[in-house]
Amino acid sequence: ATTTTTIATSTTSITTSTTTSSTSTTTTSTTPITTTTPLTSDADSNRIAQLASEAGFGSCPCDLTSNSCDANCCCDPNCSVKDLEAFTACMAPPTSTRRLCVSHSVVATVNAPHVALQTDKDPSLFCIYKDNNNERNFYTVPRSPLTAAQFAALEASAAPAPEFPSLAQTDSVGSRYIVGQPVRTRYSSGVTGTLPLPRPLSSGRCNDFSSTGFLVPESKVTCSRTVTAASCASDASLSARSFLQSFTVLPSPTSSSGVSVVVLNATTPDTASLSNATTCSNVLQKLQYWVVVANGSISQVYATFTVSDVSLTSAAPRATLVQEFSVVFASTAPQTSWDLNKYPRSGNPGYAAGLPLLAGVWNATAAVMQMAASPSDWLSLPSTAADTRLTVRFGIDALSGRTLALSLADFDCCSCIRQKALDILSVDAAATYVGKFGNSNQTDLSDWTPVLPSAAPATANAADGAVQGQCAAVPTQLTLTVLAARVGSLENPQNMVVSARYQYSLSTLTFVCQGPFCQPGGDALTQPFQLSASVIFRDVSKAPVEVAKESPDVVKKLPSDFFYPFT
Repeated sequence: ATTTTTIATSTTSITTSTTTSSTSTTTTSTTPITTTTPLTSDADSNRIAQLASEAGFGSCPCDLTSNSCDANCCCDPNCSVKDLEAFTACMAPPTSTRRLCVSHSVVATVNAPHVALQTDKDPSLFCIYKDNNNERNFYTVPRSPLTAAQFAALEASAAPAPEFPSLAQTDSVGSRYIVGQPVRTRYSSGVTGTLPLPRPLSSGRCNDFSSTGFLVPESKVTCSRTVTAASCASDASLSARSFLQSFTVLPSPTSSSGVSVVVLNATTPDTASLSNATTCSNVLQKLQYWVVVANGSISQVYATFTVSDVSLTSAAPRATLVQEFSVVFASTAPQTSWDLNKYPRSGNPGYAAGLPLLAGVWNATAAVMQMAASPSDWLSLPSTAADTRLTVRFGIDALSGRTLALSLADFDCCSCIRQKALDILSVDAAATYVGKFGNSNQTDLSDWTPVLPSAAPATANAADGAVQGQCAAVPTQLTLTVLAARVGSLENPQNMVVSARYQYSLSTLTFVCQGPFCQPGGDALTQPFQLSASVIFRDVSKAPVEVAKESPDVVKKLPSDFFYPFT
């Protein structure tokens, strides 16, 4: 008798048959059991590696829509000839210009079936037209990890991960502050805390667990809060007194007593309150600390603040408030009158990148350059929000914009529109000079260069509403161009401001009659028009020119009998 047993590997199936010498045959079988095997990491990697090694892999990266023609994607197989005729350009597929070339003189024999590639620049070069070694021309496809251990091993071979700033506060250690450590406070209840300085979270909301770092100045840090009728009186962060009273600032981390915050405002900080059903009064809008440091410890803290009223309506019961916080570290108290000997620098002597440009107004009577007390107010441009300015910092090109809302009726007075635009794009009247260096002397006018004013926009002769809904010669852009140069030694160049100039750009504004606009009942509808202010730094450095001294004349003197006996 013969017995045969078959075991299939793809499915679980066992079949047994027995054959005897008689004519009868008995066969017994079981129903096959099929199981699905998940794709393993090796199988996945092998499949992707096979696809990645094919010549057409990634040859049409602009084909982003399946079964549809992508605009200007000439390699898209779903695009017809008619589609290609409508394209304005073709997105060029990636091409490889990698060539391995050697001189013909070093090649003894060429047995390639194709003609050797010769470059146009140098026909004497012999180049490999195509390298079919995958190890040299294709990335190695990493295996997809299936376990946490495999993931960790693969992650360890990755490029360094970006580091985001930590919101955690590090407690002060030791008897003296070090740079960056939170400035400590002591409340009337006896508990210790830190000097608050809210900073924005990634959402822009204020983080009240952020504090002031020792000797770390902050300029105009803004964050937002939500104001409602309920939070007006209950949210302590809306009141200035929460940041100014009921605590003292410790001169050192281990001090047992501290100094009180001296408020320089004429008014006393009060608590935000709901004066009526629609107004939240005395809401903190701006706060600045001025911390005086002497011999490594804090000797005094001053503060100024600004409050405003927030309107709440039944249609908009929630309002967004933007608060601004700043902190200055100095060796002296804030200047109530200008002190020539004490002012912050923006470099020594050349400007340091990112620091504010020195700017002020020349007082001919006192023979001094008068500057704002805060560096952020030295030279500025209109910012995105009303009543705010963008500080001009050395080497940083910046652009800010604001919209001018106009109705169709506004276009009846083009001169009024031009004046509104000029009011928004106003130049800094308190900065008619800029310092040539980061430590320019305030009593030496030669250390300063005037800011060249822009010629008055030629709007006087512009037609006032010649075309309905259109106004020409409207100032829409203010540009401050700063010419800067590197001077001094090539080994240690210093940044210098050579000159600066304001310039206006004029445009024609047209009210677009579309949809509800220009229709009966739509007179109050407005359209936004973009206004912008920018600062541009131009490098006008002059590199030194190498000058070689002329070769000296060689005077050849010969002996008197050199030509004897021919003379």
